Amino acid sequence: GETKQIAGMTAKKLIRHTYDDEGVDHPMIMWYSDEIGPKINILFNGIKGMPLECTMDQGEGRAITYTATEVVKGKVKEADFLLPDGYEVLSEEDLETLGEELKEAIELSSEE
Repeated sequence: GETKQIAGMTAKKLIRHTYDDEGVDHPMIMWYSDEIGPKINILFNGIKGMPLECTMDQGEGRAITYTATEVVKGKVKEADFLLPDGYEVLSEEDLETLGEELKEAIELSSEE
């Protein structure tokens, strides 16, 4: 039920808990708006909205925060949805694999 204003929009709070191999919790705090964004966001556990701020616990007292600073509303040109030459469609399985690879890359970079 907690909300705050980010980039002129009302954002709702979501906390996602993930545990490492030792059972230590690394919570991710996300603020999202259901006024914009996809009907289902596959990158963020199916929330219905657009993430506007995300803070990820990196362990050892470190965290990374990403925050939207501006949201520009308006019509999107049809040309913005055209697929570029060479575009490859990913299966749902390939998309999940890509998401896991990105997650691992982030975890590895935070260990360095």
